[in-house]
Amino acid sequence: PISVVILNGQPNNINNDAISLFDYTYNNFYTLQADQEDFSYVGGGNLCVPNGIALNNLQVKTAESGDNVIKSYYLGQKLVGTSTMENTKDNSQELKESGEKYLKEAKSYSDSHGILPLVGILGLTAVIFILCIVWIKKIKK
Repeated sequence: PISVVILNGQPNNINNDAISLFDYTYNNFYTLQADQEDFSYVGGGNLCVPNGIALNNLQVKTAESGDNVIKSYYLGQKLVGTSTMENTKDNSQELKESGEKYLKEAKSYSDSHGILPLVGILGLTAVIFILCIVWIKKIKK
């Protein structure tokens, strides 16, 4: 906190008034941490609130700012702090649509190429295996 006390040049009272203001603040307010466990947290989130006020007692207003979302916390009409969050848009529908598109393309590819390449590879493997067995038997004789 910063204290500025102006009493028309009465130096003996200034220190006592400043001390009283600091004491009042430290005895009646605390810093509440907001959003810092959220994975999209960028900065801020230190809210100065009266003792006994929890995060769920505050109203939150959000506003987009470039790639971020600014969350402003209010106690009644008073702004008590802000936090900045990374803007994470919900793109689940877009992901679903692109996944379905690629699945259709893969099925189309599989349907057009059929099972023939697999049968050919298995047949060639069997022929090589049989030739190896025949060759090993000739060597043993």
